[in-house]
Amino acid sequence: MSNIPMRATILWLIVFSFFYTHAQAVQFPLRVSSNGRHLVDHQDAPFFVLCDTAWILNEATTLEQAKVYLDDCAEKEFSVVHAAIYFDGPFDRTKITDPDIDHFQKIKDTVAYARQKGIAVNLIPAWMGWRGESWGTLFTDLSQTEIENYATFVANQFREFDNVIYSVGGDYNPDFDPRTKQRDANYLKGYQIGNWMGHALKRANPQALCMYFSQGGYPSSQFFGKESWCDFHFVQFKDANHAQQYRLIKRDYEFHPTKPTYLGEFAYEYRFEGQRWPKTTPLQIRRSAYWALTSGACGYTYGRRGLWHFNSKAPYKVHRPWQDLLDCELSPGRCHMTQFARMFKRLDWHRLDPYHVNNLVTMGADEGTTAFTSSAIARDGSIAVAYFPTKKTSTIDLSKLAGDQIEAQWFDPVSGRYHHVSGSPFDRVQVPLTPPGENSEGSTDWVLILHSVLDVKN
Repeated sequence: MSNIPMRATILWLIVFSFFYTHAQAVQFPLRVSSNGRHLVDHQDAPFFVLCDTAWILNEATTLEQAKVYLDDCAEKEFSVVHAAIYFDGPFDRTKITDPDIDHFQKIKDTVAYARQKGIAVNLIPAWMGWRGESWGTLFTDLSQTEIENYATFVANQFREFDNVIYSVGGDYNPDFDPRTKQRDANYLKGYQIGNWMGHALKRANPQALCMYFSQGGYPSSQFFGKESWCDFHFVQFKDANHAQQYRLIKRDYEFHPTKPTYLGEFAYEYRFEGQRWPKTTPLQIRRSAYWALTSGACGYTYGRRGLWHFNSKAPYKVHRPWQDLLDCELSPGRCHMTQFARMFKRLDWHRLDPYHVNNLVTMGADEGTTAFTSSAIARDGSIAVAYFPTKKTSTIDLSKLAGDQIEAQWFDPVSGRYHHVSGSPFDRVQVPLTPPGENSEGSTDWVLILHSVLDVKN
């Protein structure tokens, strides 16, 4: 940053030191903010959701192994991990009607350790599975009393832990009949199961947040968005090159009643293991994350194939120990999420209005393509961000920001370094801007950060 003018350097150091000084450890429990757009902790501090998928953490690891994983999550600033109480079979009815206390004790020990690390644990009571092929088929045969009793048992087991969130479902849409393997608008049992579990969890533990975990491409809001037990929305989308991922976030943002939404599952980072899935690159991970936040999401969920199942599930096994995949060399996208979280937490990210509410880009946005320059701007016009997924020129309307002039920085989403924008500070006019070229990875995605300056002459 040696080429950055002293005035700009001092300004940014003051801004960033302010946020670092005021940073504090999360104070559980979490709740929905007063405006319904994000989560806050017990002290009303905004809670940035950076989630990691660890679906089989509770079944595939020892407590000591779980601690290794959670230590790494805390170091990389993940604030939530998503894991199932029951994921795999055998799908034994007695696991639901007469739960194994030892199994739950190990999970409680894991949740307690996560709390020490400032991490919330989003627990799925039973993973229903795509097309109901996991626990979904068994639950279809359970009675309302059996389902409610199990949900109540789960809530009571974790009542002492204020860092627990609950996910009903598990990659499952309630209008899908597991017996016929068909979607059926007249199939009501799936909705009943969801509501029985959701209401029972809330009755037994009202302070714990609850959500529904639907299939990819189907936001949970379309099934349970109006239910009182469902506190926030969930979006899953796996096509790394499809614009629908940010359109679904936009849909949830406009949903009534207003509730937070986040991208809860995306394509998994996958690089070299030689199996049938298409590789998902760090660039695609970053692009999805920045699109989500600038579309109105309160957070993002990362996933690493080979890590979420901890080498326990044969169809998804990779030929590396899961501990190796914590390394940035093998999972660079995972480490780029740390830079993503740090950048937004340094800003008042919770005050940002998404692009479809107040669009900063007047030309060259290319919405609907993988070159989409998405943006978000604070309601008072003090700060704004724009994500450029590739090197191109987009026109930025600086008149939408407050102040006399606008300081601009390029943020490298790989290294986390900031670079001065040539010509900054700018007058409050429309300015065509082009990212500087390759970032430290060799890709060409950059983040533009804008900050209003009341008087740059003094």
